[in-house]
Amino acid sequence: MRTLKEQCLYLHQFASLAEARLVIGALIHRHNTEWLIARLGYRTPAAARAGAWAEAAKCVLTRVQETGSGKVSPAWRRPIRFLPGFTVRFNARLARSAADTTPALRPVPRRLELDRRCSLYTPATVLNDNTVRIQGNSAPDPTGPGGRGYAKARVEVRQLLDGSWRIYYGACSSRLPPP
Repeated sequence: MRTLKEQCLYLHQFASLAEARLVIGALIHRHNTEWLIARLGYRTPAAARAGAWAEAAKCVLTRVQETGSGKVSPAWRRPIRFLPGFTVRFNARLARSAADTTPALRPVPRRLELDRRCSLYTPATVLNDNTVRIQGNSAPDPTGPGGRGYAKARVEVRQLLDGSWRIYYGACSSRLPPP
């Protein structure tokens, strides 16, 4: 990107988009076919790409000669497969054992109330007739312990991931039919 800016964008003032495409295209072609790049062994990018494909073809031919088959399997047509055993060698050379061998996944504590955490929350007030209004619909709120009602109490109305509804008042909860 730096070369494109320095060699092309900073030096030219383009009159149109077509002219910009033409000049940038010429720079990219010159870069790929004429410029020698140090990290590619002082080869052009086009020559390095051709060398990589030649290496891949040589690897495939070696594999075909080893198996004695005249056909190349579809798995060996993929360019990613031209480095057999690379992952094994890479991991043997650079892999380190974990500093902490404790498993990352632990059981969910019971006190967490996963259903309550993974739900959509709506605050609501219980109406005088012991119903809760949810999305324009009234849902009956079952009576509490001892037959008491929750009229005018602030409650949490939660829609769970399975689509069902629950009303929470403190530690008590009750299921509701879907609205």
